Amino acid sequence: MPKGMKDVTGLPLLTEALLRRHPESWVERVMGGNFRRFFQETLGG
Repeated sequence: MPKGMKDVTGLPLLTEALLRRHPESWVERVMGGNFRRFFQETLGG
């Protein structure tokens, strides 16, 4: 977890930290695709 991230409102801090070390396309897949797939599989949506 990035320093200063205490809850979900700090998610942009995590995104910024990932972007410092990884390509934008990778971060988009992790931050968008994986969450979307998780919720679809978990909630059936």
